[in-house]
Amino acid sequence: MNPNIFLLKSNLRKLIKSALKQLSAEEKQRQTDIVLRYLESNDQFKNSKNVALYLAMKHEEIDTNQLIEKILKNESRNKRIYVPHIEFSPKDSASSDMVFYELKNFNQYQSEMNTDNKYSIRQFNDVSNLEKADETAFDLIIVPGLAFSVEKSDSAKKITRMGRGKGYYDNFLKKIPNCHTIAVGFNQQFLPLNKNIEMELPYDDKDIKINQFICENFQN
Repeated sequence: MNPNIFLLKSNLRKLIKSALKQLSAEEKQRQTDIVLRYLESNDQFKNSKNVALYLAMKHEEIDTNQLIEKILKNESRNKRIYVPHIEFSPKDSASSDMVFYELKNFNQYQSEMNTDNKYSIRQFNDVSNLEKADETAFDLIIVPGLAFSVEKSDSAKKITRMGRGKGYYDNFLKKIPNCHTIAVGFNQQFLPLNKNIEMELPYDDKDIKINQFICENFQN
């Protein structure tokens, strides 16, 4: 990565995290309720059958737990949902990959997952008896991120995304470039809406574009 872009992204990550810390728990929940309502009414979401859905990083992302619970408790649901799992290499602790497993029922969600991992993100305790998802079967991926913006030069108005610097979703999405993606976030994470952050989102050719973005005050 261009060292100038790396520095710009590092600075922007600090600004966004600071902005999110200033939001009260009540405000985050208010925006979360609205965003998830928008997502549930989105045609792409309503028509999807195999959805890859992230599990939120505490305090910094739209919490998808209530949506997952709602889907899993609906016995007549027409969706299968899959959640990410970070696999760390036993030979190289710095090397890791993100794969997905199907989350089949609410009991599994309650009893077979915890946050006892490097990033404190909810994932399966033990995947040794689980089958990895066929990622090519996904027809929708709900993508987390730290900051988002519309790429001005893109007539299709695809969304530029900045993650947390580990590259998990960038690497994963490259495997299935034709799968539809929707990112969700707080108003403060969509840069055109954040009047306290004047810098634009820096990006390079390696950054993956997102098809849609949903927050309280913007739907693409």
